[in-house]
Amino acid sequence: MAEQVHALRVVGRSGVLAWRRLPVSQLPDRIRRKAGRHVAAGRDHLIHSVVAPRAEGTAAVVKYAMVLGGHNLNVHALLPPGTPADARAELTVGNGSRHFTVPGRLSAGSGGRPSVAVSALLGEQVGGLPVTDGRWSLALRITTPGGAAEELRLIGVGETPTLTGPSTALAACPVSGLSMHTGVSPSGRLRLNVSDPAVRAVLVRTVRRFAGLQLDFRPPGPRGRLEATDGRQTIALTVEPVPGSPELLRCTLPLDQFQAVGKGANWSFRWVGESGRRYWLRRRPDDLRPVRVMLNTGVKLVIADRKGRLHYVTQRHTIRGIYRLSFSPVPGPAAPGQQSNSTATTGSLT
Repeated sequence: MAEQVHALRVVGRSGVLAWRRLPVSQLPDRIRRKAGRHVAAGRDHLIHSVVAPRAEGTAAVVKYAMVLGGHNLNVHALLPPGTPADARAELTVGNGSRHFTVPGRLSAGSGGRPSVAVSALLGEQVGGLPVTDGRWSLALRITTPGGAAEELRLIGVGETPTLTGPSTALAACPVSGLSMHTGVSPSGRLRLNVSDPAVRAVLVRTVRRFAGLQLDFRPPGPRGRLEATDGRQTIALTVEPVPGSPELLRCTLPLDQFQAVGKGANWSFRWVGESGRRYWLRRRPDDLRPVRVMLNTGVKLVIADRKGRLHYVTQRHTIRGIYRLSFSPVPGPAAPGQQSNSTATTGSLT
């Protein structure tokens, strides 16, 4: 018995030592998220109870700051008491070497304290500020009618609204792919964090033709090949540039080859780069919450094989956003007195 207890103690001590030496990146996601929430709660408490009161009169207190739609920065802050109502306010965005300004709107806040609201587009691709990867400091520049200018720090991140329903904040800009969100520095100052787009093959659009489907997508690199696989076999696909959009490629899907495999097959598509790395064809970023079901992208397409039999072609996205096709036979004619509700588009495989 004593030997067993000693063995358990040795195992326990070894486990503790291994856990302490485990890199943070290898910790389970659940534990990292929980630790992140505790750190964020402590940081917010420090900012609201210590930093913000001490900055009263010399800084602007953020009430709301968030990037909406993936590229629209919105900031609402309370200005120090005594700020002239006819002053001009500007939001400054800088990273040390580049600086941009965006005009703001002054108004009277709660208790007559002046406040400012600023909205700015982010990303050169959408006609906004040409921000790039990195951390950008945010501040306010207040100019009085007499021409005196003062730069105010923006303290805190404000209140983040709780979004309910099927939508959530976009994790990345749907146009540029840049990931942009607000945060705070160790001193409590508001800043903008920008990350380069994730390397992936993005499905831009599906074009339904009478004879089948065309996929327009943005590959992760200039060289590679597109493949379709059902998990058991792989079919090489032909691509061509999209007229007017040289960064996009187009593929006309050989639906007859897919359907010939038989029902029950689910076809996914992947781009294989020069290095052999595979990128699954995924939908472009959207505001849908992760759900435990597969998402339909539209009504079913009905096609006819070489023998004249009809089949449904269903387009779906998995919970990871991977584009997928599946085939199923069209049921026979409805019984007398019943009416079919199918409104699918009909095409041919030939």
